[in-house]
Amino acid sequence: MRTSTRATLATLAFLPLFTGVAAAEPLATFTPANFEFGKIQVGDPGKATVTVKNTGDEPLIIKGAKPSCTCLTVTAPTEPIMPGQSAPIVAVYDTRASGPIAKSVALTLNTVTGAHILGTRGYVNAPADPANGFAPKP
Repeated sequence: MRTSTRATLATLAFLPLFTGVAAAEPLATFTPANFEFGKIQVGDPGKATVTVKNTGDEPLIIKGAKPSCTCLTVTAPTEPIMPGQSAPIVAVYDTRASGPIAKSVALTLNTVTGAHILGTRGYVNAPADPANGFAPKP
């Protein structure tokens, strides 16, 4: 093989790297960016949903969803999310104790980054004091 032919073949082999051709991959977009529980009372259901949308061009797979605390349970889709499709991720918080809700959920994904962290926000109000008829301020 002549040197010029080898140089041409080598150039052609690397051409896709310089033309902006991207590899097909899943891409996850989360709405809202965190689980928003708002203000809830002790003992009331603490439930929040984040919607994940696959804005990529390959199926998105959530391989795992691990909460940072046993006070939080998470249900994530087990089936692949096809490009352009959305699915809910639901978090349920144990509201037996009052105070701020500041936990996280670590997602394992088949994306380039491989992971995503979703935060939680909210507050569990203490029960009303039957002696004076009001709840403490958060």
